[in-house]
Amino acid sequence: MYAPDDDVIRKRRQAVIAAAVVLVVLIGGFFVLNRDGGKSSTEKASDLVAAGLTAYTQGDTASARKAFQDAIADDPQNPFAHYNLGLIMQVVDKNPAGAEAEYRKAIAIKPDFASPLFNLGIIRANAGAKDEAIDLYRRAIEADSQFASPHLNLGFLLLEKDPNSLEAQTEFEKAKILDPSLASRIPTTTTPTTSKSRSATTTTAKKR
Repeated sequence: MYAPDDDVIRKRRQAVIAAAVVLVVLIGGFFVLNRDGGKSSTEKASDLVAAGLTAYTQGDTASARKAFQDAIADDPQNPFAHYNLGLIMQVVDKNPAGAEAEYRKAIAIKPDFASPLFNLGIIRANAGAKDEAIDLYRRAIEADSQFASPHLNLGFLLLEKDPNSLEAQTEFEKAKILDPSLASRIPTTTTPTTSKSRSATTTTAKKR
């Protein structure tokens, strides 16, 4: 399984708050006040997502989950709410089916959202749908050319299909250039026996 390690989880919690800033940038200027002067459902949802991200960084998963669920209730078209709820389902609940549903909703709303494309690729690869996972990793790379992890995971899947794949080696090199910390995960031989243990794991909802 592509299980996230403790270091990845710790780094995710340290970085995830950046998504709140991204959220405001992406939907800023589109808020419409109700006639009574209150916040629109879109604005309420963005506030809930920001609160959920804060709770998540503090380790309060229950509050984060509720905030994301409430955000979806207020604005079902908020991709960040769906993505973050899916992340909790994948990482905390170990519920890939639930996570997959939320990631697909996020992608339907925002097709160029690299993080759910990548995380959905992990789920599909673990389910044995390797060709679909390859396509999802390619889409994540297309959505964000600076996102290193999809290059790494794509390389492993290509290596599984063909131990002599030159494309796999190219993807490994791209991953290493974009993120030198991934170099230790790249195999020194063409034998793909350790691909699952070395593949990159889930990402956070920050803009890539």
